[in-house]
Amino acid sequence: MKNMKLKENDSLLSFKPDEHSPDHYLVQGDLEVGGIIDCENPIHCCRFHPNGETFSVGLSDGSIKLFKKQNCQLLYTLIDDDIRQKRLPVTSIRFFNRPNDLNQDHYKILVATYVSGFIKYWHYPTKSCIFTIFDKELMPLSIGFNSSFTRMTAGGYDCKIKVYDVDTKKQINCLESGDNGTTISGHSSRVYCVKYHPVENNQIFSGGWDDTVQIWDDRISHSQNYIYGPHICGDAIDIDSNYNHLLTGSWRKNSTLQIWDLRNFSLIRDVFQNKSSMMIYGCQWLSTSYIYVGGNDKNSAQIYDRGTLKSIGGLSELLHGVACIDNDHSDDLPNLIACSLKKLFLLKRKKISIFKSSQRP
Repeated sequence: MKNMKLKENDSLLSFKPDEHSPDHYLVQGDLEVGGIIDCENPIHCCRFHPNGETFSVGLSDGSIKLFKKQNCQLLYTLIDDDIRQKRLPVTSIRFFNRPNDLNQDHYKILVATYVSGFIKYWHYPTKSCIFTIFDKELMPLSIGFNSSFTRMTAGGYDCKIKVYDVDTKKQINCLESGDNGTTISGHSSRVYCVKYHPVENNQIFSGGWDDTVQIWDDRISHSQNYIYGPHICGDAIDIDSNYNHLLTGSWRKNSTLQIWDLRNFSLIRDVFQNKSSMMIYGCQWLSTSYIYVGGNDKNSAQIYDRGTLKSIGGLSELLHGVACIDNDHSDDLPNLIACSLKKLFLLKRKKISIFKSSQRP
């Protein structure tokens, strides 16, 4: 990368471009920047394909771009007349990945949501929209699929969680707030993240501006339980089914990164309870040993050791916040994406690692 300078007297090996460069950033740890892509419009969401070879971004103008990981080559741009008329942001992207599907063409389907109210199924090699769901009231901000890819869920501006049959594309349930007389049973503000449990085929987790994570059975219209506290403003819920841990990231100054016990929904660790950290837009479990987090205020994407909960490296000193992140799930420390305004940073692990993971909490 041109204009690279070695930053001296840092506890981790770090490289930094010239401070006047439009790509000003600092890389820490055993990571290196594998590529920087200028997407020309602000990036609202990103996603690796399950095969790890390609990744996609959803932009503020409603277009979706797919790139090849190996060389960051632009492969496809997805947009149709519906999107051209509205020109509103893409809010989430998921790739169709039904287990043991004999139709290989199904693995070339991408599903995206738009602030304009659309949920669109794209066959991306032909750049064709093959099905459209329109819900003006929902204005979807997030979608998720269950592990069998038989059901899809969407949440957004209207505080409700819609459940769809994947094969028929028909809505089969609406999960919403209701007064059960004793506890909170749904959302009271917009929903920024919906996620199915990776093993339990009917269990949904959702979070948003009302400072709750709701736990649903997609067959029942009111929530089954909830966690009070997390202020979710992006793709900031993740589930580890092996250890029954829930990870949440909050867009606020303190108590931003929290780990919860799914067996009783109690708090295990409040990583930044009494000190300021970045205000989190996205967080993920990263293999079995790490946590990956991105946000603004400190404008960075950081990797934390799951055992010590200390930062072991990342991307920082960006000119703008990190709106979305993802990883390719390839190995113990996968390739990473961090998106900051119009720029996408592809981060790779160096060949020689200088980190060893501690035991998880």
